[in-house]
Amino acid sequence: MPKRRLRTALAIAPLSLLGIACARSESGETANSTTERLVTTTTVPGRVEAESYALGGEGSAYHVAHGDWSTAHPRSDSMDIGADAAASGGYAIGWIDPGQWYAYDVNAATTGTCTLSPRVTAPWQPGALHIQLDGVDVTGELGFSTTSGWLDLAQSAAFPLTAGAHRFKVLMDGHGFNLDSFDVDLQQVASSPWVPAGYDLVFDDEFEGATLDTGKWWTRYPYAGGTQDTLNDEAERYRENGNHVMTGSTLKLTAYKNNPDSSHAYSSGMVRAKTLIRYGYLEARVKMPKGIGAWPAFWMVSEPGDGNPNALSWPPEIDIFEFVNNGVEDRTNMLHTGVIDHGAQTSAFLYTDPNFNSQWTYWTAPFDFTESFHVIGLLWDENDQVTTYVDGTRLVTRSYHWLHDDASDAAFANVQLNYAIGGQWAGRHGIDDTVFPQAFEIDYVRVYQKASDHRIVQSSIGVELCPPGGGC
Repeated sequence: MPKRRLRTALAIAPLSLLGIACARSESGETANSTTERLVTTTTVPGRVEAESYALGGEGSAYHVAHGDWSTAHPRSDSMDIGADAAASGGYAIGWIDPGQWYAYDVNAATTGTCTLSPRVTAPWQPGALHIQLDGVDVTGELGFSTTSGWLDLAQSAAFPLTAGAHRFKVLMDGHGFNLDSFDVDLQQVASSPWVPAGYDLVFDDEFEGATLDTGKWWTRYPYAGGTQDTLNDEAERYRENGNHVMTGSTLKLTAYKNNPDSSHAYSSGMVRAKTLIRYGYLEARVKMPKGIGAWPAFWMVSEPGDGNPNALSWPPEIDIFEFVNNGVEDRTNMLHTGVIDHGAQTSAFLYTDPNFNSQWTYWTAPFDFTESFHVIGLLWDENDQVTTYVDGTRLVTRSYHWLHDDASDAAFANVQLNYAIGGQWAGRHGIDDTVFPQAFEIDYVRVYQKASDHRIVQSSIGVELCPPGGGC
Protein backbone atom coordinates (compact mmCIF):
# COMPACT_ATOMS: atom_id res chain seq x y z
CA MET A 1 0.00 0.00 0.00
CA PRO A 2 1.48 3.38 -0.94
CA LYS A 3 2.33 5.72 1.95
CA ARG A 4 -0.21 8.45 2.50
CA ARG A 5 1.05 11.99 2.68
CA LEU A 6 -0.15 14.38 5.38
CA ARG A 7 -3.73 15.20 4.46
CA THR A 8 -5.48 18.45 3.71
CA ALA A 9 -6.19 19.07 7.38
CA LEU A 10 -2.52 20.01 7.58
CA ALA A 11 -2.47 23.05 5.35
CA ILE A 12 1.22 23.80 5.15
CA ALA A 13 1.96 27.36 6.27
CA PRO A 14 5.21 29.20 5.60
CA LEU A 15 7.56 28.45 8.47
CA SER A 16 8.53 32.10 8.81
CA LEU A 17 4.93 32.91 9.72
CA LEU A 18 5.22 30.49 12.64
CA GLY A 19 8.08 32.34 14.28
CA ILE A 20 10.84 30.11 12.92
CA ALA A 21 13.65 31.83 11.04
CA CYS A 22 14.33 29.77 7.95
CA ALA A 23 17.19 29.44 5.55
CA ARG A 24 17.31 27.73 2.17
CA SER A 25 20.05 25.14 1.80
CA GLU A 26 21.97 24.62 -1.40
CA SER A 27 19.76 21.63 -2.15
CA GLY A 28 16.69 23.84 -1.83
CA GLU A 29 15.42 22.24 1.42
CA THR A 30 14.12 24.43 4.22
CA ALA A 31 16.24 24.22 7.36
CA ASN A 32 15.91 25.72 10.82
CA SER A 33 18.70 28.23 11.37
CA THR A 34 17.74 29.21 14.90
CA THR A 35 17.86 27.63 18.31
CA GLU A 36 15.02 25.15 18.80
CA ARG A 37 12.08 26.66 20.64
CA LEU A 38 9.98 23.57 21.34
CA VAL A 39 9.70 22.39 24.94
CA THR A 40 10.38 18.67 25.32
CA THR A 41 9.19 18.44 28.94
CA THR A 42 5.64 19.66 29.51
CA THR A 43 4.09 20.59 32.84
CA VAL A 44 0.73 18.92 33.37
CA PRO A 45 -2.21 19.23 33.84
CA GLY A 46 -2.28 20.90 30.45
CA ARG A 47 -1.80 20.26 26.75
CA VAL A 48 1.07 18.19 25.40
CA GLU A 49 1.85 19.12 21.81
CA ALA A 50 2.51 16.25 19.39
CA GLU A 51 5.70 17.83 18.11
CA SER A 52 7.12 18.16 21.65
CA TYR A 53 8.20 14.54 21.91
CA ALA A 54 11.17 13.56 24.05
CA LEU A 55 14.83 13.74 23.14
CA GLY A 56 16.82 10.65 22.32
CA GLY A 57 16.05 9.74 18.72
CA GLU A 58 14.78 6.54 17.12
CA GLY A 59 13.94 3.76 19.56
CA SER A 60 14.09 6.07 22.57
CA ALA A 61 11.98 9.15 21.80
CA TYR A 62 10.03 7.71 18.88
CA HIS A 63 9.76 4.81 16.48
CA VAL A 64 9.04 5.61 12.83
CA ALA A 65 9.89 2.73 10.52
CA HIS A 66 9.63 4.72 7.30
CA GLY A 67 11.99 7.48 8.44
CA ASP A 68 11.37 11.21 8.46
CA TRP A 69 8.88 12.64 5.96
CA SER A 70 8.63 16.04 7.69
CA THR A 71 7.64 19.09 5.68
CA ALA A 72 8.43 21.39 8.62
CA HIS A 73 11.53 21.38 10.79
CA PRO A 74 10.89 23.17 14.10
CA ARG A 75 13.53 20.92 15.71
CA SER A 76 16.70 19.25 14.48
CA ASP A 77 15.21 15.78 14.97
CA SER A 78 11.88 16.53 13.28
CA MET A 79 10.08 13.29 12.54
CA ASP A 80 6.93 13.39 10.40
CA ILE A 81 6.08 16.95 11.48
CA GLY A 82 4.00 19.25 9.29
CA ALA A 83 2.96 22.85 9.81
CA ASP A 84 -0.76 23.52 10.28
CA ALA A 85 -2.30 26.87 11.17
CA ALA A 86 -5.30 25.05 12.68
CA ALA A 87 -3.18 22.90 14.99
CA SER A 88 -2.93 24.15 18.56
CA GLY A 89 0.84 24.57 18.49
CA GLY A 90 1.15 25.33 14.79
CA TYR A 91 2.38 21.81 13.98
CA ALA A 92 1.07 18.26 13.91
CA ILE A 93 2.37 14.76 13.27
CA GLY A 94 1.22 12.94 10.15
CA TRP A 95 2.17 10.08 7.81
CA ILE A 96 1.13 7.79 10.68
CA ASP A 97 1.52 4.02 10.37
CA PRO A 98 0.50 1.26 12.81
CA GLY A 99 3.28 0.52 15.27
CA GLN A 100 4.62 4.07 15.15
CA TRP A 101 5.02 5.75 18.54
CA TYR A 102 6.22 8.92 20.24
CA ALA A 103 7.33 9.42 23.86
CA TYR A 104 6.57 12.57 25.88
CA ASP A 105 8.27 13.63 29.09
CA VAL A 106 6.03 15.49 31.51
CA ASN A 107 6.27 16.94 34.97
CA ALA A 108 3.09 16.56 36.99
CA ALA A 109 2.63 19.64 39.15
CA THR A 110 0.38 17.84 41.63
CA THR A 111 -0.88 14.39 42.52
CA GLY A 112 -4.39 13.52 41.46
CA THR A 113 -6.67 11.54 39.21
CA CYS A 114 -6.31 12.40 35.53
CA THR A 115 -7.83 11.74 32.13
CA LEU A 116 -6.38 12.02 28.61
CA SER A 117 -8.02 13.49 25.51
CA PRO A 118 -6.07 13.33 22.21
CA ARG A 119 -6.78 15.79 19.37
CA VAL A 120 -6.77 14.10 15.96
CA THR A 121 -8.01 14.36 12.42
CA ALA A 122 -8.77 11.42 10.12
CA PRO A 123 -9.93 12.78 6.75
CA TRP A 124 -9.54 9.53 4.81
CA GLN A 125 -10.30 6.59 7.09
CA PRO A 126 -10.93 5.74 10.75
CA GLY A 127 -7.98 5.74 13.13
CA ALA A 128 -6.98 4.38 16.53
CA LEU A 129 -4.30 4.90 19.16
CA HIS A 130 -3.60 4.16 22.80
CA ILE A 131 -1.45 5.88 25.43
CA GLN A 132 0.84 4.44 28.08
CA LEU A 133 1.97 6.08 31.32
CA ASP A 134 5.39 4.87 32.47
CA GLY A 135 4.96 1.70 30.42
CA VAL A 136 1.39 0.92 31.53
CA ASP A 137 -1.58 1.30 29.18
CA VAL A 138 -3.96 3.84 30.77
CA THR A 139 -6.43 4.43 27.93
CA GLY A 140 -7.02 1.20 26.06
CA GLU A 141 -7.54 1.58 22.33
CA LEU A 142 -9.17 4.90 21.45
CA GLY A 143 -10.83 4.50 18.06
CA PHE A 144 -12.39 7.27 15.98
CA SER A 145 -14.23 7.65 12.69
CA THR A 146 -13.28 9.87 9.77
CA THR A 147 -13.39 13.60 10.50
CA SER A 148 -13.72 16.78 8.48
CA GLY A 149 -11.33 18.65 10.77
CA TRP A 150 -9.63 18.42 14.14
CA LEU A 151 -11.52 16.35 16.72
CA ASP A 152 -11.03 16.29 20.49
CA LEU A 153 -11.61 12.68 21.51
CA ALA A 154 -13.72 11.90 24.56
CA GLN A 155 -11.80 11.75 27.80
CA SER A 156 -10.22 8.43 28.67
CA ALA A 157 -10.96 6.51 31.83
CA ALA A 158 -9.43 8.18 34.88
CA PHE A 159 -6.08 7.03 36.27
CA PRO A 160 -3.86 8.13 39.19
CA LEU A 161 -0.91 10.43 38.47
CA THR A 162 1.59 11.31 41.18
CA ALA A 163 3.49 14.59 41.28
CA GLY A 164 6.86 14.54 39.55
CA ALA A 165 8.46 13.27 36.33
CA HIS A 166 6.67 10.77 34.08
CA ARG A 167 6.70 9.59 30.49
CA PHE A 168 3.65 9.16 28.25
CA LYS A 169 3.93 7.12 25.08
CA VAL A 170 1.39 7.53 22.27
CA LEU A 171 1.19 4.31 20.23
CA MET A 172 -0.51 4.33 16.84
CA ASP A 173 -2.93 1.47 16.14
CA GLY A 174 -4.09 2.72 12.71
CA HIS A 175 -2.83 4.81 9.82
CA GLY A 176 -3.93 7.71 7.67
CA PHE A 177 -4.66 10.08 10.57
CA ASN A 178 -2.84 13.03 12.14
CA LEU A 179 -2.09 13.88 15.78
CA ASP A 180 -2.12 17.47 17.04
CA SER A 181 -1.81 17.06 20.81
CA PHE A 182 -3.30 15.41 23.88
CA ASP A 183 -4.74 17.06 26.98
CA VAL A 184 -3.89 15.81 30.47
CA ASP A 185 -6.81 16.91 32.65
CA LEU A 186 -6.89 16.78 36.44
CA GLN A 187 -10.21 15.63 37.83
CA GLN A 188 -11.26 18.02 40.53
CA VAL A 189 -12.52 16.08 43.54
CA ALA A 190 -14.39 18.09 46.12
CA SER A 191 -12.78 17.22 49.44
CA SER A 192 -14.87 16.67 52.51
CA PRO A 193 -14.44 19.27 55.25
CA TRP A 194 -12.53 16.76 57.39
CA VAL A 195 -9.41 16.34 55.26
CA PRO A 196 -6.42 17.54 57.32
CA ALA A 197 -4.72 20.76 56.22
CA GLY A 198 -1.63 20.23 54.07
CA TYR A 199 -2.80 16.90 52.67
CA ASP A 200 -3.50 16.26 48.99
CA LEU A 201 -5.14 13.46 47.06
CA VAL A 202 -2.97 10.49 46.03
CA PHE A 203 -5.69 7.93 45.22
CA ASP A 204 -9.43 8.01 44.70
CA ASP A 205 -12.35 6.43 42.95
CA GLU A 206 -15.67 8.25 42.66
CA PHE A 207 -17.28 5.19 41.00
CA GLU A 208 -18.87 7.19 38.18
CA GLY A 209 -18.01 4.80 35.35
CA ALA A 210 -20.09 2.10 33.71
CA THR A 211 -17.78 -0.69 34.91
CA LEU A 212 -15.39 -1.18 37.82
CA ASP A 213 -12.06 0.52 37.08
CA THR A 214 -9.71 -2.46 37.10
CA GLY A 215 -6.82 -0.10 36.60
CA LYS A 216 -7.36 0.85 40.24
CA TRP A 217 -8.70 -2.30 41.88
CA TRP A 218 -8.05 -5.99 42.38
CA THR A 219 -11.08 -8.06 43.43
CA ARG A 220 -9.47 -10.60 45.78
CA TYR A 221 -7.23 -10.61 48.85
CA PRO A 222 -3.43 -10.41 48.35
CA TYR A 223 -2.87 -13.97 49.59
CA ALA A 224 -2.64 -17.13 47.45
CA GLY A 225 -1.03 -15.07 44.73
CA GLY A 226 -3.85 -12.54 44.84
CA THR A 227 -6.69 -15.05 44.37
CA GLN A 228 -7.84 -15.76 47.94
CA ASP A 229 -11.62 -15.39 48.06
CA THR A 230 -12.48 -15.59 51.78
CA LEU A 231 -11.04 -15.26 55.29
CA ASN A 232 -11.90 -16.49 58.78
CA ASP A 233 -15.01 -18.68 58.94
CA GLU A 234 -17.17 -16.51 56.68
CA ALA A 235 -19.93 -18.04 54.57
CA GLU A 236 -19.33 -16.05 51.37
CA ARG A 237 -16.83 -16.40 48.54
CA TYR A 238 -15.74 -13.32 46.59
CA ARG A 239 -16.63 -13.49 42.93
CA GLU A 240 -16.76 -11.37 39.77
CA ASN A 241 -20.23 -12.25 38.53
CA GLY A 242 -22.43 -9.22 39.09
CA ASN A 243 -20.88 -8.67 42.52
CA HIS A 244 -19.51 -5.20 41.62
CA VAL A 245 -22.54 -3.25 40.43
CA MET A 246 -21.89 0.27 39.13
CA THR A 247 -24.87 2.64 39.40
CA GLY A 248 -23.23 5.61 37.66
CA SER A 249 -22.44 7.31 40.96
CA THR A 250 -21.71 4.47 43.42
CA LEU A 251 -20.29 0.98 43.65
CA LYS A 252 -22.52 -1.69 45.14
CA LEU A 253 -20.61 -4.69 46.47
CA THR A 254 -23.48 -7.10 46.05
CA ALA A 255 -24.07 -10.42 47.82
CA TYR A 256 -26.33 -13.22 46.60
CA LYS A 257 -27.78 -16.35 48.18
CA ASN A 258 -26.65 -19.18 45.94
CA ASN A 259 -28.39 -22.36 44.87
CA PRO A 260 -28.29 -25.17 47.45
CA ASP A 261 -26.00 -27.24 45.21
CA SER A 262 -23.43 -24.44 44.95
CA SER A 263 -19.95 -24.94 46.38
CA HIS A 264 -20.53 -21.98 48.69
CA ALA A 265 -23.70 -20.58 50.23
CA TYR A 266 -23.17 -16.93 49.27
CA SER A 267 -21.22 -14.95 46.70
CA SER A 268 -20.18 -11.36 47.36
CA GLY A 269 -17.81 -8.61 46.24
CA MET A 270 -14.67 -6.91 47.46
CA VAL A 271 -12.11 -4.41 46.11
CA ARG A 272 -8.42 -4.00 46.95
CA ALA A 273 -6.58 -0.91 45.73
CA LYS A 274 -3.65 -1.43 43.38
CA THR A 275 -2.04 1.61 45.03
CA LEU A 276 -0.32 0.70 48.31
CA ILE A 277 0.24 3.34 50.98
CA ARG A 278 2.23 4.14 54.08
CA TYR A 279 0.48 6.75 56.26
CA GLY A 280 -2.26 9.13 55.18
CA TYR A 281 -5.86 10.13 55.68
CA LEU A 282 -8.34 7.63 54.23
CA GLU A 283 -12.01 8.31 53.76
CA ALA A 284 -15.03 6.48 52.33
CA ARG A 285 -18.66 7.50 52.09
CA VAL A 286 -20.72 4.37 52.55
CA LYS A 287 -24.15 2.94 53.29
CA MET A 288 -24.21 -0.34 55.20
CA PRO A 289 -26.17 -3.40 54.05
CA LYS A 290 -29.30 -4.58 55.83
CA GLY A 291 -29.86 -8.00 57.33
CA ILE A 292 -28.52 -10.10 60.19
CA GLY A 293 -25.25 -11.71 59.22
CA ALA A 294 -23.81 -8.68 57.37
CA TRP A 295 -20.12 -7.91 57.91
CA PRO A 296 -18.74 -5.17 55.60
CA ALA A 297 -15.34 -3.65 56.35
CA PHE A 298 -12.82 -0.99 55.29
CA TRP A 299 -9.33 -2.00 56.38
CA MET A 300 -5.61 -2.34 55.70
CA VAL A 301 -3.11 -5.20 55.79
CA SER A 302 0.49 -5.25 54.58
CA GLU A 303 1.40 -6.50 51.12
CA PRO A 304 2.98 -9.97 51.34
CA GLY A 305 6.70 -9.62 50.80
CA ASP A 306 10.08 -11.32 51.00
CA GLY A 307 9.63 -12.65 47.46
CA ASN A 308 6.79 -14.90 48.57
CA PRO A 309 3.41 -13.64 47.38
CA ASN A 310 1.68 -16.50 49.20
CA ALA A 311 3.03 -15.53 52.62
CA LEU A 312 0.43 -14.33 55.10
CA SER A 313 2.26 -11.19 56.25
CA TRP A 314 -0.04 -10.54 59.18
CA PRO A 315 -0.25 -8.61 61.39
CA PRO A 316 -0.12 -5.56 61.10
CA GLU A 317 -3.76 -4.74 60.47
CA ILE A 318 -5.73 -1.50 60.84
CA ASP A 319 -9.52 -1.77 60.74
CA ILE A 320 -10.94 1.59 59.75
CA PHE A 321 -14.31 0.03 60.37
CA GLU A 322 -16.06 -3.28 60.68
CA PHE A 323 -19.86 -3.13 60.65
CA VAL A 324 -21.22 -6.32 62.20
CA ASN A 325 -24.92 -7.06 62.56
CA ASN A 326 -25.73 -10.25 64.45
CA GLY A 327 -28.92 -8.75 65.86
CA VAL A 328 -28.00 -9.22 69.53
CA GLU A 329 -24.51 -8.23 70.72
CA ASP A 330 -23.78 -6.19 67.59
CA ARG A 331 -26.46 -4.03 66.00
CA THR A 332 -26.94 -1.52 63.17
CA ASN A 333 -26.09 1.56 65.29
CA MET A 334 -22.66 0.18 66.27
CA LEU A 335 -19.35 0.50 64.44
CA HIS A 336 -16.16 -1.39 65.31
CA THR A 337 -12.77 0.19 64.66
CA GLY A 338 -9.46 -1.18 65.85
CA VAL A 339 -6.06 -2.71 65.21
CA ILE A 340 -4.40 -6.11 65.62
CA ASP A 341 -1.72 -5.98 68.32
CA HIS A 342 0.29 -9.06 69.24
CA GLY A 343 2.80 -7.07 71.30
CA ALA A 344 5.32 -5.77 68.79
CA GLN A 345 2.76 -3.28 67.45
CA THR A 346 2.50 -1.65 70.93
CA SER A 347 -0.97 -0.15 70.72
CA ALA A 348 -2.43 1.98 73.49
CA PHE A 349 -5.49 4.23 73.72
CA LEU A 350 -4.72 7.95 73.68
CA TYR A 351 -8.30 9.23 73.37
CA THR A 352 -11.79 7.71 73.38
CA ASP A 353 -15.16 9.33 72.72
CA PRO A 354 -17.65 8.90 75.58
CA ASN A 355 -19.69 6.59 73.33
CA PHE A 356 -16.70 4.41 72.44
CA ASN A 357 -16.38 1.04 74.21
CA SER A 358 -12.63 0.43 74.52
CA GLN A 359 -13.08 -3.17 75.75
CA TRP A 360 -14.93 -4.31 72.63
CA THR A 361 -13.70 -1.47 70.37
CA TYR A 362 -17.02 -0.20 69.08
CA TRP A 363 -18.76 3.16 68.94
CA THR A 364 -22.47 3.56 69.48
CA ALA A 365 -24.02 6.03 67.05
CA PRO A 366 -27.22 8.05 67.45
CA PHE A 367 -28.44 6.63 64.12
CA ASP A 368 -28.81 3.43 62.07
CA PHE A 369 -25.89 2.96 59.65
CA THR A 370 -28.12 1.08 57.17
CA GLU A 371 -30.51 4.01 56.65
CA SER A 372 -28.22 6.58 55.00
CA PHE A 373 -24.68 7.33 53.82
CA HIS A 374 -21.97 8.31 56.30
CA VAL A 375 -18.35 9.44 55.85
CA ILE A 376 -15.92 7.24 57.76
CA GLY A 377 -12.29 8.31 57.89
CA LEU A 378 -9.00 7.37 59.48
CA LEU A 379 -5.85 9.42 59.99
CA TRP A 380 -2.68 7.31 60.12
CA ASP A 381 0.21 9.64 60.82
CA GLU A 382 3.99 9.46 60.97
CA ASN A 383 3.84 9.52 64.78
CA ASP A 384 2.42 5.99 64.54
CA GLN A 385 -1.01 7.03 65.72
CA VAL A 386 -4.37 6.15 64.17
CA THR A 387 -7.57 8.15 64.67
CA THR A 388 -11.01 7.13 63.45
CA TYR A 389 -13.80 9.58 62.52
CA VAL A 390 -17.48 9.30 61.57
CA ASP A 391 -18.91 12.37 59.83
CA GLY A 392 -16.10 14.39 61.41
CA THR A 393 -16.66 13.10 64.95
CA ARG A 394 -13.46 11.78 66.50
CA LEU A 395 -14.13 8.31 67.92
CA VAL A 396 -10.76 7.08 69.11
CA THR A 397 -7.01 7.69 68.85
CA ARG A 398 -4.49 5.00 69.60
CA SER A 399 -0.79 4.36 69.05
CA TYR A 400 0.10 1.66 66.54
CA HIS A 401 3.35 0.57 64.93
CA TRP A 402 3.20 -0.96 61.44
CA LEU A 403 5.37 -3.96 62.32
CA HIS A 404 5.31 -7.73 62.05
CA ASP A 405 5.28 -9.84 65.20
CA ASP A 406 9.09 -10.13 65.04
CA ALA A 407 9.24 -6.28 65.15
CA SER A 408 10.44 -6.09 61.55
CA ASP A 409 9.07 -3.30 59.38
CA ALA A 410 6.01 -4.33 57.39
CA ALA A 411 5.48 -3.62 53.71
CA PHE A 412 3.17 -0.90 52.41
CA ALA A 413 -0.52 -1.31 53.16
CA ASN A 414 -3.30 -2.73 51.00
CA VAL A 415 -6.49 -0.65 51.18
CA GLN A 416 -9.52 -2.87 50.84
CA LEU A 417 -13.30 -2.88 51.25
CA ASN A 418 -15.32 -6.08 51.38
CA TYR A 419 -18.79 -7.38 52.15
CA ALA A 420 -18.49 -10.57 54.20
CA ILE A 421 -21.41 -12.75 55.29
CA GLY A 422 -21.84 -14.83 58.43
CA GLY A 423 -19.21 -16.63 60.48
CA GLN A 424 -19.09 -16.98 64.25
CA TRP A 425 -19.23 -13.21 64.75
CA ALA A 426 -21.72 -11.80 62.25
CA GLY A 427 -23.58 -15.11 61.89
CA ARG A 428 -23.67 -16.00 65.57
CA HIS A 429 -27.45 -15.83 65.58
CA GLY A 430 -28.03 -16.87 62.00
CA ILE A 431 -28.18 -15.17 58.60
CA ASP A 432 -31.29 -13.45 57.26
CA ASP A 433 -31.64 -14.94 53.78
CA THR A 434 -34.72 -12.85 52.97
CA VAL A 435 -32.67 -9.72 52.30
CA PHE A 436 -30.62 -11.11 49.39
CA PRO A 437 -29.50 -9.82 46.99
CA GLN A 438 -28.14 -7.13 49.30
CA ALA A 439 -25.42 -4.50 48.81
CA PHE A 440 -22.73 -2.59 50.67
CA GLU A 441 -22.86 0.73 48.78
CA ILE A 442 -19.77 2.93 48.35
CA ASP A 443 -20.04 6.51 47.08
CA TYR A 444 -16.28 7.13 46.99
CA VAL A 445 -12.91 6.06 48.38
CA ARG A 446 -10.18 8.71 48.78
CA VAL A 447 -6.66 8.62 50.16
CA TYR A 448 -4.72 11.77 51.01
CA GLN A 449 -1.13 12.21 52.14
CA LYS A 450 0.99 15.13 53.25
CA ALA A 451 1.88 17.19 50.21
CA SER A 452 5.54 17.06 51.17
CA ASP A 453 5.63 13.31 51.88
CA HIS A 454 3.87 11.00 49.43
CA ARG A 455 4.47 7.34 50.23
CA ILE A 456 2.77 5.16 47.65
CA VAL A 457 3.80 2.22 45.49
CA GLN A 458 1.91 -0.11 43.15
CA SER A 459 0.79 -3.58 44.14
CA SER A 460 2.24 -6.44 42.10
CA ILE A 461 0.13 -9.19 43.64
CA GLY A 462 -3.18 -9.84 41.94
CA VAL A 463 -4.99 -11.50 39.06
CA GLU A 464 -7.36 -9.80 36.62
CA LEU A 465 -10.62 -11.70 37.17
CA CYS A 466 -13.32 -9.29 35.97
CA PRO A 467 -14.87 -10.34 32.63
CA PRO A 468 -13.50 -8.14 29.80
CA GLY A 469 -16.99 -7.24 28.63
CA GLY A 470 -18.21 -6.06 32.05
CA GLY A 471 -20.48 -7.67 34.57
CA CYS A 472 -17.83 -7.92 37.24
